[in-house]
Amino acid sequence: MKYIKDTSRVKVQQLTKKDVVVLWGGCNDIARNDSTVGVKHLLEFITNANCTSIIQISAPHRYDLMSNSCVNIEVEKFNRKLHKRFGRFRKVEMIELSVKETCAHSMGNI
Repeated sequence: MKYIKDTSRVKVQQLTKKDVVVLWGGCNDIARNDSTVGVKHLLEFITNANCTSIIQISAPHRYDLMSNSCVNIEVEKFNRKLHKRFGRFRKVEMIELSVKETCAHSMGNI
């Protein structure tokens, strides 16, 4: 998320109300147990996007791991932090990606 935030800083400031940014990131931060850092960078990105609408997609569960694995537990914490922190921004729309949707899509059932 730091890389995305840093490399897009100038471009995002040039966007207008007519633009929309879709964010789907943070998985690498979660895997390194840095989910708090990932949320911090997302928050900085969102505040940098002055008046642009943002669609934030939740981090997906790792369907190749057990649902109670430490990684999936951290994914749940990360997504709760996203909802808590970004729910107050009118310009941010949260989209929850569920495990069932991910699994069904990867098996061609959707």
